[in-house]
Amino acid sequence: MFIVIEGMDGSGKTTQAVRLSKTLPNAKYMRHPSGNYRELIMMDDTTRAEELFLFAADFAHNSRKIFHDILHGTAVVCDRYVPSFFAYQHALKKFDKKFIRSILENSQLLVPDILIILDTNISVAKERILSRNANNAKDNHTLEEWATLSNYYKQEAIPDLFEAKNCKIINGNNSEDVVHNEIMDYIMWI
Repeated sequence: MFIVIEGMDGSGKTTQAVRLSKTLPNAKYMRHPSGNYRELIMMDDTTRAEELFLFAADFAHNSRKIFHDILHGTAVVCDRYVPSFFAYQHALKKFDKKFIRSILENSQLLVPDILIILDTNISVAKERILSRNANNAKDNHTLEEWATLSNYYKQEAIPDLFEAKNCKIINGNNSEDVVHNEIMDYIMWI
């Protein structure tokens, strides 16, 4: 099983993805972007184009690992995937959607069995980010950028994930336990 948890920065997706990977039997947590790709993307001097192609390379690299894990009976819970790629590269950084799709077509992407989007108020997300011990420059969005991301996840993220069948938007403003229970209820219902 391949489960993706999505949402803007501060939505609680990392908290929920880690917790879900510990709750489900034989499950593994995966973060996107990962490893060295993440380090390069998070650098302040990374250009828009470099970031775009680093994300795409990370997708191609992780798709093989995800496929291998699923083939061997491990559930994969992924913190970010294609919706975030579109949210940040198309909605926020204004790369053409067709151009992004053309890059992804050769990445052998897997369609998640379950997509959870955490819909969180901008004020709640910003408060969570400020309470973190480790902030990064990529979290510093203008109010307009926050609104763009929030609207994208609510209105476009599901259609952009090439017809994922089991998608659920969950209120990310609730407590960690309430959100986790809603996610588990949805997974058990599927």
